[in-house]
This record gives sequence, C-alpha cells and structure tokens, in this order.
Amino acid sequence: MMKSRRERRLALAELELKDRDVREKGLRDRFGAREYHLHVLCFYEGEYTPKIIEEELEKVHRYVEDVRALI
Repeated sequence: MMKSRRERRLALAELELKDRDVREKGLRDRFGAREYHLHVLCFYEGEYTPKIIEEELEKVHRYVEDVRALI
C-alpha cells in the first residue's frame, strides 16, 4: 500500500507509461491538479470560496468515476 503522495504520483506516472487508457484520461495530470488545488491552495492557503470548493469536489467525483470505469 502506498503511503505518500510521492509514491502515488510515481505509480501513476509508471501506470500512464504502460496503459493507454490511463494516459488518454490524463489521470496523472488530473491527480496532480486536484492535489495542488485542494491540498495546497484550499487547505494550506485558504484561498477558495465554498463555490470554488464545490467545483473542485465535482472534478474529484468525475476523476473517481473515470478510475472506476478503468477497473
């Protein structure tokens, strides 16, 4: 089981190299974007309004649905 975000990013990068569907859905880039926007800008910086957070969470929902479709 992966414990760090670094391990997850590296695993996604490796998976993207091997799996065309993962690459076409842009899962690594989307993971990185959600990580940055929600963890850094929202959590640490407190930058987002509730409406923006709702939009970011909707993007997470779409991401999870795309992952589910692949497994």
